[in-house]
Amino acid sequence: MKREENWHRYYQLLKEYVSEHHQLPGKQNKEKRKLLNWWKYNKRLYKQGKLTEEKTRLLLLLSSMRISTAGNGLFEPTLTAADD
Repeated sequence: MKREENWHRYYQLLKEYVSEHHQLPGKQNKEKRKLLNWWKYNKRLYKQGKLTEEKTRLLLLLSSMRISTAGNGLFEPTLTAADD
């Protein structure tokens, strides 16, 4: 159960960050780099079809909370290569 608790803890921390900043932490942000790495790792698991439906739903929700800096409005709620 420790692994599940850890997953949800990182999810919550990243959700709080995205709620405040409307984007993922940058690579230069050393304090939050673990959150970015967690996101990338889970995105890879998603693409490999290795995430549960619940975790997939939560990551898509988190993705939809981000605001695009390249265009207008929110990102589409998908986990694509553009999410890096």
